[in-house]
Amino acid sequence: MKSIYSRGMSRFFIAKLILVAMMFAMGGMTSAQSRMETLRVEGLVKKNLVLSFDNLDKMEVVSIRIPADSGQHDTYSGVSLTQILALAGVPSGEELRGANLTKYLLIEASDGYKVMFSLAEIDSLFKDEQVILANRKNGSFLPEREGPFRVIVGGEKRKARYIRNVTSLRIGDVESR
Repeated sequence: MKSIYSRGMSRFFIAKLILVAMMFAMGGMTSAQSRMETLRVEGLVKKNLVLSFDNLDKMEVVSIRIPADSGQHDTYSGVSLTQILALAGVPSGEELRGANLTKYLLIEASDGYKVMFSLAEIDSLFKDEQVILANRKNGSFLPEREGPFRVIVGGEKRKARYIRNVTSLRIGDVESR
């Protein structure tokens, strides 16, 4: 009787190990897949860009701490949108005057959700709060439902423009419509 019980426990233990290994492997694939995602920067830019997770990791990191739904706080880390747009040659700082003040940033997500900012809203000469493209939350990769890229807006009371699963940043101009 003892040997049957031991064999049954062994099979159960082996099955459990296989299940845990499969879950670990699937989790690793999800992180790797997220890291392979890219972000397009296009529209009225001097240089179209396709940025990967690894490209963003090589840039200056900025963090924003925001209240979480749980009553605690979450810290999102990533790259300021002005830094990304500067790589594409988008006007910023002292260049944001006259005709350049009619330009906007349209951010698009994989589910079709879109949000818009004027270029002045994300520029440090106009506003103290940062707007970042986050790729980490509380020191870890963004959860799959949020990432691999998410916009976080410092100081914004509503989270309507905290767009998840960002796929593109597009510069447009209201004058060209």
